[in-house]
Order: sequence, then C-alpha cells, then structure tokens
Amino acid sequence: MDVFQEKLWPKIVDFEGTIFSSHSILTKGELYHDRPRTSVYRFTVQEKNELETYYLKCYRSGEAVGEYDVLVNLENLFSEEKNLGVVKPLLYIPDINGFITKEFRGVNLYRLIKKGTLLVDFFGKKNGFNVDAVDKLALWFKVLQRNTIDKEQQYDFSSVLGSNIDKDLDKCSNTGMLTDRSLSMFEEVFSSKVKLLENRSYNPVGINVDAKLWNFLFWEGELRALDFVGYKLGPANYDIARIWIGLNWLKAFPTNSNKKVSFLQEKFMAQFKEYELFNEEAFDVFRMAFALEITAFYSTIFKDPFRKKFRNTVFFPLIKKYYRELIAQLCKC
Repeated sequence: MDVFQEKLWPKIVDFEGTIFSSHSILTKGELYHDRPRTSVYRFTVQEKNELETYYLKCYRSGEAVGEYDVLVNLENLFSEEKNLGVVKPLLYIPDINGFITKEFRGVNLYRLIKKGTLLVDFFGKKNGFNVDAVDKLALWFKVLQRNTIDKEQQYDFSSVLGSNIDKDLDKCSNTGMLTDRSLSMFEEVFSSKVKLLENRSYNPVGINVDAKLWNFLFWEGELRALDFVGYKLGPANYDIARIWIGLNWLKAFPTNSNKKVSFLQEKFMAQFKEYELFNEEAFDVFRMAFALEITAFYSTIFKDPFRKKFRNTVFFPLIKKYYRELIAQLCKC
C-alpha cells in the first residue's frame, strides 16, 4: 500500500484528464502481478459511498500506450456483441508509462476449466458452465478476427515464429527434456508440414499472440479478455492453436479427466469446422510450434525465478512425461 500510495497514486490523481478527484479516497493498493517487462497493481477507490476496483499496468520496457490503444480499439470492435468483450480501458498516464482498466469480477478460464474437468462432477453444473465458456471463447476469437486487411500474404513461418524453433530445439536437447529420436522426428515432421504451405496465402486478421486461458475472465455468461502486449495482424490459426495447447495442458495432471478435456477441445474446434479463415495445415504447424515452445519453457523452469513455482517443481516428472507424449502425438497427426 505504501509504495502505491506514495509514488503512484499522486500521479494518477494529479494527471490532467484523470477520472479521479481530490475527493476520491484510496482504500487499498497492492502489487498484484510482477513480470520482467510489466507490473500490475490492483487498487480500490471510494467515491462517495461506493467502492470501485481498478488495475494499473506499468511497463518497464516498451510503451504502455500501444496496449492501451489496442484495448480502446477492441472495446469499439466488441461494442455490439452481447456478453463478449475486453476489460474496460479508462486512462493512459504517460508519466508512469502505464494505463488503468476497470475490474471485471470474473474467474479466469484456466481455473474454471481446471475445476470443471476434475475426475468428479462431469455431468454436474460445473461442466455445463465450462461448455458455455468454451463456446463463447470461440465466438470471441471470431469477433477479434473481424479486424483484418484485404491483402493476402504468403505463409512465412520464419517471420511469424522468428528463430524460436531452432532455439527451442536446442533447449530441449541440452536439457534432455526430449530424446534425440523425438527431436529428430519433430524436425522432420514439422519441416514437411511447413512445406505443404509453400506458396499458400492467408488474409491477416487480429491475433492476441499470447492467447492463454488465464487471460480470459468469465462470469454469469460474460467473457472478457485482458493482456494484449503482443497484439498484431497475423494468421487466424495462430490463436486457435494456442488455445488448443492451453486446454490440452490440463491432461498433464492425474486429477483431471482426459475425456473431459478432449470433450471441451472438440467443442472449441467444432466452432471453426466450417470457418472460412481456418486452415487445418497451418493449425497443425502452429500447434506443433507452440507445443515445442512450452516444452522448452519447462525444460529451464528451475532457472526462472518468476516461474519456479512449487507446483512446477513437484510435478516436473509428470510435466516432462506429458510433453514427451504430446510431441510424439503431434508428430503422428
């Protein structure tokens, strides 16, 4: 509270165009989320007799205005959509290289779906709740992808994925996360799938890039998204593949039902079966790339102070087994 109240709150209140006044009373302010590039603070303000909660996202590197402008544009894009949208952007403050959003009191989809896919209560209300959330998630991406330009581009995975594939292969090799045979098979299959898309083109659409389940909040039928650090125009299949990988991750734990997770994956993918922007070959390429990316990420988890969590270290043998099996599975698809 002291850091927020002494260093950040005065700049928020004194900023020209601020939504707060000298009569606004700060009742709580705390560091909510900390990462190498950004910090997020959660704070509560009393206005007359009402309490409202907000989030302040500050950038250490890069410009916060980029993500703020994306949120403003997406709020307009989703303005006519019932129960779909983004967290509400309220104020950009250059002095602290940050912006404020209003709290949406929902449950993140990762937590919701993880709870609903436990080995019990499959046919209870929790599962139905998950199905509704997953259906809305697919619809949310279709709305996002209305942001497009009418200019086809050829698939170029070297530019879309950068040099990450080679780096991720090296990490998995150097740490022993994947066997030499698995790495060789991955390279062969991945290269052949990329080759299938040579000279093929797509219409660039809005993509989140970092589409993770915990960046979506769901409550009473409403879905809101947050975190658009990497937003850009790209292939529609990019985000769809990330969500598939995110759902599949729940199969790593013995407490969750693979059958339930697969059921939700099928529900999500069914929304794109007849979708004109969906390309199965491109989806396969991105799915393999993201599976390798996260495998490489977990291979160095013990050296990452931000993500070396108790769960990750205790369950590491299970995690390693899961990713070895996932890579083998995708190489056979």
